[in-house]
Amino acid sequence: MKWILQHWKRKNVPFLEPSFPFGNLENPLTSQKSLPVHFQDFYKEFKRMGVKCGGIYQFCAPILMVMDPATIRLIMTKEFNYFHDRGFYNDGGIGSNLFTMDGDQWKILRAKFSPTFTS
Repeated sequence: MKWILQHWKRKNVPFLEPSFPFGNLENPLTSQKSLPVHFQDFYKEFKRMGVKCGGIYQFCAPILMVMDPATIRLIMTKEFNYFHDRGFYNDGGIGSNLFTMDGDQWKILRAKFSPTFTS
């Protein structure tokens, strides 16, 4: 388990220190914070640290948070092959968008929007 929670350290990515078994989250049964509030707190901490991106853990799953707009644009336009599965639940309904879709669905939608991201 320790190996898993050292993913960002091995990759030399700035990260917030996790704890087993919840990673960077508080115990979901006792926490007063919602998941979006946790992520907002992580974002603010990374901004305070002055980094363009940082690693966190949702339970034992490593998650890369990107704060830099230029890096986000690079990921969404040129490096999308490495970042197309982001771990969001998507039922294909009205909430489907480039940020929540995975795999082949994401690639199809991204191809439709490609002219929007190209200068």
